[in-house]
Amino acid sequence: MTTMHDTTRLYTAEGAGYLIRPLRPEDAPLLVELFRHMSPESRFRRFNQPLVNPDPAMIDRYARLMADVETDEGAAWLVFTQLPEGEGELVAGVRYMFFNPENRREAEVAITVRDDYQNQGIGTALLAYAAEQARAAGVERFTGLVQMANEPMWAIMRRLGLRIERNYDGSYGQVIVHLHEQTG
Repeated sequence: MTTMHDTTRLYTAEGAGYLIRPLRPEDAPLLVELFRHMSPESRFRRFNQPLVNPDPAMIDRYARLMADVETDEGAAWLVFTQLPEGEGELVAGVRYMFFNPENRREAEVAITVRDDYQNQGIGTALLAYAAEQARAAGVERFTGLVQMANEPMWAIMRRLGLRIERNYDGSYGQVIVHLHEQTG
């Protein structure tokens, strides 16, 4: 990865390069656009609810809330295709949020990749980047709620090479990714 101001190059295992930068409050419209590029299945996997025809005003409101990440709450990044003059299309995003700002050792993580950019290694590279940044900030564990049938997300987590705990609850699994413990 190479850094250019607050923008970094993110490379997939296949060698494809993308730009990654921190999420900013003015990026809310980009989050709405990212949501529009998600199929109902992808929306269900990410938000754990169908969201087939959601109210556009609700999507705008949530996008504004999600785009406003204070540093004491967590961190978030967006991934873009690269054009010669800079950022191209938004293709993915990742964020981690602290459950308790006084306990920065554990954070909930969430990742979204546009449907037309899935299965290209972006999710794996992005989650690895977020884990690296979180470790540097003192985070020890990522947690998340993952549908048991969401095999793409389980595959991404396995490729991280970090110890993962799963606690099953019906069709969901509560996941704990230990950021400082490699798998053998």
